Amino acid sequence: MLSQDELQSLADDIRARGQLDPIVLLDDKVLDGRNRFEACRMAGVEPKFEPIVLNGTSPTEWVLSKNLRRRQLTKSQAAAVAVEALPLLEAEAKERMLAGKNADPVQIIEQGSPMATRSVTQAGDLLGVNRQYVSDAKKLRETAPETYEKVKAGDMTISEAKREQKRVERRDELALNFEARTVKKTEVDPAVAEGLIQAGKRQALDAFVRDADLCVEALFRAMPDADEVVAATAVQGKELDRVAAELEQIARDVRAYKGEQK
Repeated sequence: MLSQDELQSLADDIRARGQLDPIVLLDDKVLDGRNRFEACRMAGVEPKFEPIVLNGTSPTEWVLSKNLRRRQLTKSQAAAVAVEALPLLEAEAKERMLAGKNADPVQIIEQGSPMATRSVTQAGDLLGVNRQYVSDAKKLRETAPETYEKVKAGDMTISEAKREQKRVERRDELALNFEARTVKKTEVDPAVAEGLIQAGKRQALDAFVRDADLCVEALFRAMPDADEVVAATAVQGKELDRVAAELEQIARDVRAYKGEQK
């Protein structure tokens, strides 16, 4: 739905010029035009309706096709919209299955099933993104809903979100379960238990060092040879920026971890 200010602007336009586009109905329900319907109510204008015959196109497919022409979406946003459409596409696929010959009413669309995979592919095709993008967005919605909302709003790409998730996972390595590593004092000398805790901390720091080494290696691979005069391409420049950002984030995480241990 539009924001309240946008709805008011649409209502003012409808009051001044009339309702230019009809509200599309399917089985006496609004298929397209919720904002126009609300704006007509706000403007005190009797809304104009128009029934639709889909001719084989599913309602979800029609709505996606209709609205994509109105909005400029990034590939990441399109993948997020595809995820939002998945339950509708799967429900429609189930209805078609039940309406078919010898349909099994017990069968449902489960994660990883061929029908669910087809729904992911269909959603990607409708939105113009590949299946992997839709799968990544779906996983992001399940594991990091706040980050997913940023992708949906266009504030972050899926690639950036995946890198953020990896950074969070790396940071969480520092939050080792020291309670599990700590042995009860009644069974082991306290000095031994403390030694185990310190060993766990060193293990976490070693993981950061490995990450830093990998980033440094990638940085040098992206740089041109010293004995050649090579102008950095746009791709090289982008790779350098990405690696530099990773190094900066690792340094911040290490400093934060060291501060927590003081």
